[in-house]
Amino acid sequence: MKNTVIKAAAAVPVSRVADPVFNTDEIIRLMKENADCGLIVFPEMCITGYTCGDIFAQRALMDESLVQLGRIADATSQLKGMTAAVSLPFAYENAVYSCTAIVSQGEVKALIPKTAIPSYGEFAEGRWFVSGKNMSGKTVLMNGKEVPFGSDILAEDTESGAVIAAEAGEDLWIPDSPGVHAAQAGANIIVSPAASDEIVGREEYRRMYVRAKSSSCACGYIYVSAGMCESTTDMVFSGHAMIAENGRIQKECIFPELSHTETALLDIEKCMYNRRRKNTFDSDNQIAYRKVSVSVKNAGGSRI
Repeated sequence: MKNTVIKAAAAVPVSRVADPVFNTDEIIRLMKENADCGLIVFPEMCITGYTCGDIFAQRALMDESLVQLGRIADATSQLKGMTAAVSLPFAYENAVYSCTAIVSQGEVKALIPKTAIPSYGEFAEGRWFVSGKNMSGKTVLMNGKEVPFGSDILAEDTESGAVIAAEAGEDLWIPDSPGVHAAQAGANIIVSPAASDEIVGREEYRRMYVRAKSSSCACGYIYVSAGMCESTTDMVFSGHAMIAENGRIQKECIFPELSHTETALLDIEKCMYNRRRKNTFDSDNQIAYRKVSVSVKNAGGSRI
């Protein structure tokens, strides 16, 4: 019988706003410190910082973030069996998208754009980004290679059985969230890079949503929000990180003062068993998902 238990990490790095080089140095350091993990997830806009504001419109920032994404991808070539989810702004044709990049085996495997772009209350993401909801079937050229780009992508490791989907920030809160469709299409782990600020009651609100999503989707759910270094505006961020599975929070941290990582074991077969024993867990045939191959080693295992 295959070992389908993987060690997952939710990482909150110390960061500097609009300093992709510094941020990437810290991301790679945390990846190396957690080399025994098969999957590691970082906050929304972790390469650039979330509170860049109108600097997001500058080509220099986007170009540098792509260079640093290449460094992160290169780091995975030395970290056998590790897949990382990092976030950055990405310009495509006439718009900029907030994207989760899936990197593994020394390559950028996919760019998955955020669907829900909040422009209410204290949020103004619509000033800089557009929704990737209808972005599917696209590819972009990066370092001479075609990289799948769109909201129709799952990352799969056939050996461990991990099938990973990404939703970011506001995607968690909307009624028709991309994670639900991805789970119905076979995803058993959802990664959720976020930048959720602190107001009264929001901590428990996040916890309730993460627990409920991991339960209704019978999956592992890794949520990582921007850390306190993002507090350069009138918003305060806490670095709230949670790893949940089948309705239970496995590990959690909030307000870490320095770079911090929480790790937990996720049992892929347990998630799949919970789905198969319920005749109400329907498959979603409305979206034709593309799959990219990644390497997610099992707990205690290794990859050549």
